[in-house]
Amino acid sequence: MLSQTIFSLRIGKLVMKILYCSYSQIPSHFANSIAVMKQCDSLNSLTELRSILINGCNANGDNVFSLYGVKPFPLILLPKWVLRHNEFWLKVFVLVYAWIYRPDVVYSRDILLNDWLCRFHINNICEIHQLDQENYNFSLIYKKILRRIMEKRELQAIVCISKSLAEECLEFGVPKKKLAVLHSGIDLVECANIEPAKIPDFFQPHPLAAYVGSLQKGKGIELILQMAELAPDINFLIVGGSQGQISESKNLKHIPRLSHKKALSYMKAADFLLLPLTEQSYKFHSPLKLFEYMAMGKTVVASDNVDIREIITPLETGMLADSTQPEDFIKKIKLVYENPQLKKTLEENSKRQVTQFTWKIRSQKIIALVRGIKYGKK
Repeated sequence: MLSQTIFSLRIGKLVMKILYCSYSQIPSHFANSIAVMKQCDSLNSLTELRSILINGCNANGDNVFSLYGVKPFPLILLPKWVLRHNEFWLKVFVLVYAWIYRPDVVYSRDILLNDWLCRFHINNICEIHQLDQENYNFSLIYKKILRRIMEKRELQAIVCISKSLAEECLEFGVPKKKLAVLHSGIDLVECANIEPAKIPDFFQPHPLAAYVGSLQKGKGIELILQMAELAPDINFLIVGGSQGQISESKNLKHIPRLSHKKALSYMKAADFLLLPLTEQSYKFHSPLKLFEYMAMGKTVVASDNVDIREIITPLETGMLADSTQPEDFIKKIKLVYENPQLKKTLEENSKRQVTQFTWKIRSQKIIALVRGIKYGKK
């Protein structure tokens, strides 16, 4: 659902004000809530921060901060009722607050809100994760709104989560001067302090390939089930989802959804980390877990998607496999396992590469983008 972060950046004697809006419930088990809290934490370390978020499950502020492992920052948790009637009242709240606070720009991940902001002549930035939405009818509405506002003066920039998405937006007609790319981020300190979890007992002590995350459509869980059947000499672990959602076997174990910190500990315990994404639900990806995988210093075996290639270089920082062929994932796992030097190289390079994608660096890019807009340097 919608979260908003308000912060001001001091440049000499000048004050830059930004209202940051992102759909997420806080707290929740979805990765986007982690991204919002980590982004707020990072922005708070660089700026004067105020936050207005949606209360996900009647938590208080102290619980929220400790749950996400972030330092406290000024936070207002709004009740869920403001989300009723297509978030009408929430959008009204954002507009009223923007009129009162007078930010230089509103940074939003909700294109419907960006549409409102343009109508009321409030400068804004839109962050998008997909051009084609999963719901066909909403996809038509989404594109109609984007086409209507992309030339508006009030829409200052469109931030894409990958270069490939930015290229598709360019083909759609979005002005090149308005496009920027910001991948997801990673909390390196949190990952460095994680201890490996105790792995369930398997029938044989084979190398362990783990997947940690949602079991939603498009995550490639069916590929992992096929891998387990095809490769009895590899152990597989799926962490996420609900109890009983996965049928276990001698070389396949399932652990239901855990806290984020505990989930990281299972990443730390694996030999290989799997990211078998498909394009069934989402065409473009910049998954938080990819950066967490890399930060753990483990060999990543991911789907060979164009946007994953922006982060992973085959045989250098990880392995890429055909997302329609479980045999290809198995082949890549065995190739690395049988070549210890290659495995060491991949893990070292991966851990070095991910330092380019911290939340602090992402926050600095957001600030630089807004500064460029404010002072005509974009």
